[in-house]
Amino acid sequence: MRFSPRSGGKHLNDCQQLVPGDDPAEFLYYPVLVKPTSSVNLHSVATDHTQGVVDAAAWVAPTGPTPETGTFKGWPPASIVTHDSNLTWSKRVRAAGATLDPAAGWYNVFLRLQVDPTPGDSAVNGIVFTYDDADGRHTETWVPHTTFSMAC
Repeated sequence: MRFSPRSGGKHLNDCQQLVPGDDPAEFLYYPVLVKPTSSVNLHSVATDHTQGVVDAAAWVAPTGPTPETGTFKGWPPASIVTHDSNLTWSKRVRAAGATLDPAAGWYNVFLRLQVDPTPGDSAVNGIVFTYDDADGRHTETWVPHTTFSMAC
C-alpha cells in the first residue's frame, strides 16, 4: 500500500483547537490518501492515540479529480465536506471489510474522532492499517502527529 506524497502537509504536525464545553469534540479526520499496489481487503483502520481520543468510525472512498486531505471539527460533517467532488463522501464505505482496487487509484481515509478535552492534550500519533493481499496479512502505520488541545 502506498501513501500519497499529497498526504500530510500541515497534517503531519497539526494542532486542533478544543474549547470549554466540548463534551466530546468531534472531528472528521482525513489526513492521508492511500493507493493499493494490488487488491487489498481492509480488516481495520484505526488511530494510534493517547487518552482522550476515541475512534468512532472509519471509512474509505475513492478520491475525486483533485485529492484533498484535512480535518474538520463538528459532526455531522458540513456540506463543504459532504458535497466536495474531490472527497466523494457519498461513495464512502466502512473501512473494515472494504476491498480496495488498484485500478480505482487513490482513496481517502475518513475517521470520525471523538476527543474528550478533560485529560488535557490528546494526540493521534499514527493511523494503523491492517489488511490482506495476495502475499498475506500486513500491518502498516502512516505517521502524522496531530494534537488536540485547548492551547493550540
